[in-house]
Amino acid sequence: MRDIEIHSALDETQYLLSRWQFTVSTRGFYWIQPVGATLSPEELAGFLTLFKRGCDGCFPSAVVFDFGSVNVVGEQWNLMFDLLEEFALAIDARCRITSYSGKPATAALIDRPAACPANEGHDAEVEDGKQWSVKRSAGSRSPSIPPTSFPTKLGP
Repeated sequence: MRDIEIHSALDETQYLLSRWQFTVSTRGFYWIQPVGATLSPEELAGFLTLFKRGCDGCFPSAVVFDFGSVNVVGEQWNLMFDLLEEFALAIDARCRITSYSGKPATAALIDRPAACPANEGHDAEVEDGKQWSVKRSAGSRSPSIPPTSFPTKLGP
């Protein structure tokens, strides 16, 4: 790598670390939270573009975006939902949005239960004990997920 490429990569890394807090498990589960008090659709789009570069057929298995502590600039939740859904479709996953405290969204779960043989049979379990399954209609690109409570437990 040339010096300019290294400096560019370091600048990008410093920006990401100053705006996003994240944790990853060895099984490919990410928890991601914006650091600031506000979040714009442009910031989310930029993060998702970079994050998508590191995704492959098995990784990540699930991602939780925690928006509980941020306000969306201009209350542009519809655009945020679209960005999260596009990301989920790009990595062949499903997307579930949940909210509480009167906010349009407090968290999003991006889940690929069968993305990898190690994940097969590990659908997210919802509070009422039902399995959260993906149903695709003919010609549909996105999964149709029945409305249920937000999954509280992942894995076996």
